[in-house]
Order: sequence, then C-alpha cells, then structure tokens
Amino acid sequence: MRLAARLCAALICLLALTGCPKAPPSPLDPVAATTLLEQLNSQTGQVNSLKGVARLKVKNADQSRGSLQALLIERPGSLRADVLSPFGQPLLQVAVHEQTLTAYPIGKKTAYRGMASARNLYRFIQLPLAVEDLVALSLYDIPKVGSSVEAVEREDSHLVLWLAGTDDRKQALVFGAEKRLVETRYYQGELLLLEVRYSEFALEPIPFPRQIEFILPQENARAELNYRKMTLNPEVDRSRFRLTIPPNVFIQSLKTLNGAS
Repeated sequence: MRLAARLCAALICLLALTGCPKAPPSPLDPVAATTLLEQLNSQTGQVNSLKGVARLKVKNADQSRGSLQALLIERPGSLRADVLSPFGQPLLQVAVHEQTLTAYPIGKKTAYRGMASARNLYRFIQLPLAVEDLVALSLYDIPKVGSSVEAVEREDSHLVLWLAGTDDRKQALVFGAEKRLVETRYYQGELLLLEVRYSEFALEPIPFPRQIEFILPQENARAELNYRKMTLNPEVDRSRFRLTIPPNVFIQSLKTLNGAS
C-alpha cells in the first residue's frame, strides 16, 4: 500500500501544512535492522478479521466526544461500526464494503451512500484515511512506505527502525519491550502526517493491542480506541457490511454534500 501518498492526497484539502518535526538520521546497524524487520513480520498481520465492542474517543481543536461502538472489521477493506446508546441501542450505523460507504442515523429520514474515500470516512469517523489503511492499522497490520532501511536508532528505552520510500516519504517503526511494535509514524519529508500507537496488549490467543491511538498533528486531532471485548479472526458474514435501509428512508448521495466524492 502507498499509505503516505494517500495520506497526503487526503489531507491536502483539509490541512495547512505547517511545522517540521525532526527525524535525524543515525548510522545503520544491519544486524539490528534485520532483527527488527523479522520481529515486525512475525508480530503483525496475523489478524484478518475482528469483532468487538470498543470505546472510541475523538478529540480535535473544536470538540471532544466519545461513543461506544460495536465493530466488525475484515481485511482488506470492509468495516462496520454501530454507534450505541448507553443502553446498547444503535444510534448510527456506518458500513464500508467494496469501496462503498453507507451511513444511516437510526430513526432519521435520510441515509447516506457514496465512495469510501478518505474524505467521506472523515465525515463519520473523523479520520481522513483510506479505508484499506484504516482497516490494516486497526488490525495491527502495518502498511510500509517502502523496504529501504534508512537507520536504526534509540529513543529512550525504544528502538526505532526508519524506512524510506519514494517521493521523500519516511516511516518510523518503534519497538518497545520484547521488541514488540508499539508505534508507527508516517512522514512526508520532515512533516509528520500520522502517528499510530499500540498498547495494552492481550497475549492470548496472539499478542494484539487492546488500545489503539491515531494522532494527526497537522489537524490537532486524535482518536483513541479501547476494546472492551474482542474476538480475533472470527468467521465473517459479509452481508453484515451491507446496511438494510428502511424503504421510507431517502438515500442521499455523498457527492451532493459540499461537492465531496
């Protein structure tokens, strides 16, 4: 996946690009680089689907909000999120399947449907990511900007593996205790576009983070996902990714909203 390129395209309409976090190079230790890449490949990408209930907190410069959500996620690009009331009743349903996004506020007279673009995802989940990248990162499967190793360095007690891609794209992969990946950062040049942090690992049946934090510094925005319950690699009924809209509900194209695709 060309994650950083898609992030730039998604963010260019939303951001005024300012600030330059530094990522200084350091001498490359080929043994350490090989070890960390092997750790990355052995730890991540083991989950193809997830079913769970999670608390999502979203914060930006204007507001902070939280919700309880029932989630169903399947690689490469399918997801469903049911926003629940305090009593467990669905308030909003969002589903993405085969590059189509459908959103239905329960009880309202209008539902929404359109391309599962980064901008349309931003409307409903406040994260301007391509759906394939959002799914992969949520399943602890880390898209890489390239395979060229630029440096290995130490940040406090962590080891950081730097990868270089084309068009001045860079990625930092941060490893903590037991050389477990706990963070990844995506850059365009010196500009930090996205940071994803993983913590609160459940070790059975396989190591998987119960907490995932998405940080977009240029938007002053972050989203934190805390799983209360989750099942890894369940069998998925793909019909769950197609919302059933009542016949009396008007389906509005997302193309008509502010000219967005």
